[in-house]
Amino acid sequence: MNTMKKFTTLFFVFMFAQMLTFAQQPFPVFGDFPQWNVLEKRYEYFNGTFYQESSTFQFKFVDSAQICGENFAKTNDSLYIRNDGQKVYARKSSDCNAPEHLVYDFGMQIGDSIFC
Repeated sequence: MNTMKKFTTLFFVFMFAQMLTFAQQPFPVFGDFPQWNVLEKRYEYFNGTFYQESSTFQFKFVDSAQICGENFAKTNDSLYIRNDGQKVYARKSSDCNAPEHLVYDFGMQIGDSIFC
């Protein structure tokens, strides 16, 4: 499975997991020891026949790291996640020059805009 598909899957897992958590932070941190089990189903149609393929992925925080002066939780999929107030950021590398992406902004209000 390619990296972008994993990142997208992880994004939606985190989005729904947040609805079920009750913590002071808007998103779990390394010390919470969160774990997400993701079932991915793929359907294909080939020569008049439907095929279904399933796989399960488990995402969890396995380590903490300090990158560019910020505290991150590292997932078993080598993704780095950090909270900054009501915002959650992710990065794929510990290199300070690598981009950091806004994953969630729980402080947004109706009518706010976000640019992707």
